[in-house]
Amino acid sequence: MAIASLLLVSSFPLFYTRLGMPVSVILLRQVMTLLFCSLIGPYFVKPKGFAFFLILLYNAACFYYPILKVRDLDEIMAYIIVTYSFTLLFSYFFLDILRMNVGQVSTLLAARKNAENMALKDDLTGVYNRRYCDNLLRVLTENETEKALLFIDLDDYQNVCQAHGHMVGDAYLKRSAEAILESVRSGDIVARFGGNQFVVILDSGDIPLAETVARRIRKAVGEVIPEFEAASIGITKIIPGITQQAVLVNADTALYRSKNSPMANIAVVDPDNPRIEPEHWPDPDIGLQRR
Repeated sequence: MAIASLLLVSSFPLFYTRLGMPVSVILLRQVMTLLFCSLIGPYFVKPKGFAFFLILLYNAACFYYPILKVRDLDEIMAYIIVTYSFTLLFSYFFLDILRMNVGQVSTLLAARKNAENMALKDDLTGVYNRRYCDNLLRVLTENETEKALLFIDLDDYQNVCQAHGHMVGDAYLKRSAEAILESVRSGDIVARFGGNQFVVILDSGDIPLAETVARRIRKAVGEVIPEFEAASIGITKIIPGITQQAVLVNADTALYRSKNSPMANIAVVDPDNPRIEPEHWPDPDIGLQRR
């Protein structure tokens, strides 16, 4: 339909002589039509050089023949026609080169984006990797930003591998990462810290909110393989003046305390209140005792 419409529109100059249209109108109309043909013609006719030859031949039939038939052509109009023809020739090749360059630039940009994603994303789970997590922590601590951090350990990962093999273990890690992503907001960051450990950096420094998210994550991860539901979560905060190393130490300490908790396997180390003992919260939806 597109080709048929193009042929019909561009053939109008053949009828202009019978309708008594002036040469200037034929020229103006054909300039627009031929430019349109030059832009889309190569996409329908291959190779491009042959497409351009057909465009010029068709232009001669639809444009130059009616002008010669009318014999209403002065020197100024002749100059315009010659200039227009050469301009079209160079414009076509310029547009073709520009189109090729734009395509190459788009391909390079896409390749660069894919490379960046591969460098920052974990191959197995699809979440951010340890490198991205470390860089983000460095930026947050240097800019004295206040955020809550969750350090997650899938305690039953080794049991899954022993019971079903490492292929199922990999699938368990991937599905658990998806469950964690589904449990947080779009502005929160999820990264695989290493092995069966994940880090979640919330877009908020509110500890009660972090507790709620931690319980939600434990419930979601527990539904991946119900018989292997154990997961421990340590919660801490990134506060102004704290170092990256201190954040990781606090997170690791909170995670260690959560593993020794007989309750919901969640513990907090709050750098704002370092003397307060870590809290534990029962979670009736998941179960009080660790496996």
